[in-house]
Amino acid sequence: MPLETQNFRNPNPVQHNLNGAAAWTEEQQFFMSMVESARDYHGNAFCVGSGWVVRRSCLDELGGFPKASICEDLEMTYALLARGYRTLFLNEPLAFGLASGSY
Repeated sequence: MPLETQNFRNPNPVQHNLNGAAAWTEEQQFFMSMVESARDYHGNAFCVGSGWVVRRSCLDELGGFPKASICEDLEMTYALLARGYRTLFLNEPLAFGLASGSY
């Protein structure tokens, strides 16, 4: 299941509060570019964000999207991995915009 980088152009709340947007990267950007790349290297990239894709047959096999957790993306990842599927991280910026929860 391919996953992609999300790029946000606004500072997160901590950056906004401390006027640090020029000093360090936005938290979700760091996760998408660094953490997901590292997880992908170890065969454990998360199905996270608004740009990941899953085959319909895989979704049907799982009985649809998980509903028993508030972390459905993480639960989906581990359900796919448990069935022998691979999750892959495509380190290319495909989604742009404002980060949620930001000012």
